Amino acid sequence: MNGNRAFSPLLIANPLSTEGLQSLFRTHPPTEEHIRRLRELAAQQKTSVAA
Repeated sequence: MNGNRAFSPLLIANPLSTEGLQSLFRTHPPTEEHIRRLRELAAQQKTSVAA
C-alpha cells in the first residue's frame, strides 16, 4: 500500500496495514492470537494466586 510513514502516528488506524477491511469482518481473533491471549491470562492467574 502506498503511503507516507511519517503520517501514520497521526491516524487512528494504520494506513499501511495489509489487513485492511478483512479484519473488520472477523468475529474472532486468529487461532494463534487466541491461544496467545489465553496463555497470558493463565500466566496472570498463576502470579496473582502465588502473591
